[in-house]
Amino acid sequence: MEVGEEMIRQHADDRRTRRKGRQMLPEVVSAYICARCGRDYHSREKLPNHCTRCTRNQ
Repeated sequence: MEVGEEMIRQHADDRRTRRKGRQMLPEVVSAYICARCGRDYHSREKLPNHCTRCTRNQ
């Protein structure tokens, strides 16, 4: 390959690597986890209902 083609390919690889790195999102830690069984709820609405019926580790 010519030097110019190699530089273009390297530049494209660098851009692709940066783009792929941005796509990986950090793992979100939920604040709504059942204290008895450890089940994760992503919203507040379902957790109280679950906790009243959860029978693990009572």
